[in-house]
Amino acid sequence: MPGEIGYREIVESVPHMSEDDLERYAMKTLNVADLDRLDDHLLVCPECRKRLGETERYVLAMRAAAARLRESGTGE
Repeated sequence: MPGEIGYREIVESVPHMSEDDLERYAMKTLNVADLDRLDDHLLVCPECRKRLGETERYVLAMRAAAARLRESGTGE
């Protein structure tokens, strides 16, 4: 029906995820309400999905680097 706003338009009208939200999402430190909100946005926002992938790769790289430092005994 003309003039009706659908789910996609509502979710897309929400601002893109902040860098803080991306980092907290990647580190799995979000509360349930924020996780639900951001999951909904990620379903329809390819830009934020791309940015989240980049953030997740960064977090994994930092965790791997920290683990290597701990193993070598130089990270203490």
